[in-house]
Amino acid sequence: MLREVLVKDAAALATINADDLGYELDKQRVQEKIREFQQDSLHHFLVVFEDSNEEVVGYVHAEVYATLYSETMFNVLGLAVAKRARHQGIATLLMTALEQEGRRRKYAGVRLNSGEERMGAHQFYEKLGYQATKSQKRFIKYL
Repeated sequence: MLREVLVKDAAALATINADDLGYELDKQRVQEKIREFQQDSLHHFLVVFEDSNEEVVGYVHAEVYATLYSETMFNVLGLAVAKRARHQGIATLLMTALEQEGRRRKYAGVRLNSGEERMGAHQFYEKLGYQATKSQKRFIKYL
C-alpha cells in the first residue's frame, strides 16, 4: 500500500537509508526532516508497506524542480527499497505513483540523477522509459 510519510516512519527510513543507500542519519534527525518536509509543499513523499505487517520497505522522495531554463518537473531526491523487498515491483510502483502525481499537477516530467557505478539502477530507469541525457560531476562544499 502507498501512503504519505509519517513521523513514525523515521526509524524504518533511517535503516533503509543506512543499509541500502549508505547514508547514515539518525532516527531523530530523520524525524525532524520529515516534520520539516511536511510543512513544505515543494516536497512529495510516497511510502510503501508490506501487506503482512505494514512495515515500511521503500520510499520515493521528490521535490519540485522549477528553474528559469526548463519546464517544471519532479526531481527525485531518493528512491530506495530494502534489499529483502527488492524485485517485487515496489520501486516501479513508487515511480509510477510519482509520475501519476506529476501528471496530475501538469508537470513536464520527472528527472533524477544516478551514480555512474549504479548500472542496475540505470537499467531499471531505462526500463521505465527514462533516458540518460548527460554526464555530470557533483561538487559540494560543506559549510
